[in-house]
Amino acid sequence: MILRTFLGIFESAISPGFSLITGMWYTPKEHMSRHSIWFAGNASASLIGSGIAYGILHYTGPLSQWKMLFVIFGLITVAWSVLLWFFLPDSPSNARFLTPTEREFASLRPKKFQHTTQTKHWDRGQFIEAWKDVKTWWFLLFSFVICVPNGGTTSFNTLIINSFGYDEFQTILMGMPASAFQLTTVILTALFTSYTRKSRLIAMVVIFVMAIAGILMVKLLPDHRKLPRLAGYWLVTAVAPAFPLMMSLFASNIAGFTKKSTVVALIFVGYCVGNFVGPQFFKDYEAPGYETAYTTILTCFAIAIFMAAGFRAYLAWTNSSRDKAQGVYIDPEETRKIDLRADEGLDQVDETDIQNLSFRYIL
Repeated sequence: MILRTFLGIFESAISPGFSLITGMWYTPKEHMSRHSIWFAGNASASLIGSGIAYGILHYTGPLSQWKMLFVIFGLITVAWSVLLWFFLPDSPSNARFLTPTEREFASLRPKKFQHTTQTKHWDRGQFIEAWKDVKTWWFLLFSFVICVPNGGTTSFNTLIINSFGYDEFQTILMGMPASAFQLTTVILTALFTSYTRKSRLIAMVVIFVMAIAGILMVKLLPDHRKLPRLAGYWLVTAVAPAFPLMMSLFASNIAGFTKKSTVVALIFVGYCVGNFVGPQFFKDYEAPGYETAYTTILTCFAIAIFMAAGFRAYLAWTNSSRDKAQGVYIDPEETRKIDLRADEGLDQVDETDIQNLSFRYIL
């Protein structure tokens, strides 16, 4: 239990760190596709991991099967972390594989849109603004709402599939199509939002509608309908793109380095609490129906739909209000050319999305 606690502590920096790094390298239009690329590693790892777990079920060596699983994945993680230490820069200005001119150009690309500069200076004003901004609380609550179902289905995915009538070996194998479906939905959502304007929150609503259809199939179909209920569970995994969608919205719509750091920390408070709370709704005495758990998951999906639709309306209203106040229409998804001379001063600017009146929000 102690080691698992330390594992959670050290892992907690991965996603927020990746999201902050993504925001430093890429423009808002590119955020969703880039977030999806690194988030797709989760589904890919689950797909490969299920195959490895199936093989380990046949392992009869001196180590326990679960210990062998940790040895394999632990060694891979340590080896990969060494490579990241040497080859993953925390910002374009530290990228050793770029020339000085290329570093300046790469650094200015996202700043052209957000006026955010990586700094070790803690800005008290940005910190206070983060707590006052309604978007911060939306991200915190939305993270919690989508992670309650995630915590339950991730922790009890084998029990859910097993409750459909599959044995231990079949349960592991049936997890592989679910991971493949997750990977597919992440890729398709990234492609859709990359080529369709103002579509991220629309895509969010669509995937939660699919997930609601899936959980209703699992909850309402009779027990002997094993395959349709399994297909329903696969549909539930369609919510996988919700996380990179949320993180891309954060990266695109929150500016100011201190403010970004504060908001991303709160997002992962919601993430951790949601994943902790989710498994508590799976009651042993309700197996295999898990009435409380499925009702909770259904409720969270419905809340997420209303939150996504409401957030889109709020951001659209804010953009429209700023356009009217300035008397000019600004397209947040337009491509802007970088002029190293004209944009030279941007590398010293660190403004929040509220301070920068020319900032427009991605929908």
